[in-house]
Amino acid sequence: IPFHQYLSQQFSFAFDLYLAIRTSVQSCVNTVLGRNLPKWHLKNACPTCTYKLEGKGDLIFKLLFTMDGNDSLKCLRSAKKTPPADGDSEQPPPLAESNAQHDLRTVLGNHYLTREEVDRWAKASLEELLPDA
Repeated sequence: IPFHQYLSQQFSFAFDLYLAIRTSVQSCVNTVLGRNLPKWHLKNACPTCTYKLEGKGDLIFKLLFTMDGNDSLKCLRSAKKTPPADGDSEQPPPLAESNAQHDLRTVLGNHYLTREEVDRWAKASLEELLPDA
């Protein structure tokens, strides 16, 4: 079957719609079960994942997780190719402009902080560090 870009885009839209429906249903279930409280995930974290053995040294990695499904690395691969500098091998190559489109979707639920919450925290922390600024 030959590749067609429009089929890839249609699948992407359909999959995003499926994920939106699934997230909405999960949100309703979490509300009914009382799992939508602000600190529910912290209070009910998996004890095995955070358990430390007494008398044993720390592991190299205490906890492994992924944030973006390796999407950030894919953005590097999809960068536009830039021509080398004109005969100047001493200069590093210019940063490539990305072909990737920005993902403006938001994650529902309370797993992640919103951009606004992070900005408020950052501003408050900066004001504490630099009160005269």
